[in-house]
Amino acid sequence: MLAERLCALSVRLTTTEEYDIPIEAKEALGFALLAYQTFHHRPGNVPQATGAKRAVILGKISFAS
Repeated sequence: MLAERLCALSVRLTTTEEYDIPIEAKEALGFALLAYQTFHHRPGNVPQATGAKRAVILGKISFAS
């Protein structure tokens, strides 16, 4: 249904497999993206999608001394 609705908007839906990323890796890829955003001090949430009041950096990275 999502593909049909996006097609009506002239948006092409793809899968990770089209980029040689196995579907089984999608969760790991998502967490890697969130870690990348956190490491670079960028917000990892989308307030318009989640209902959050503002964009925030998610998680915390602690470095060894």
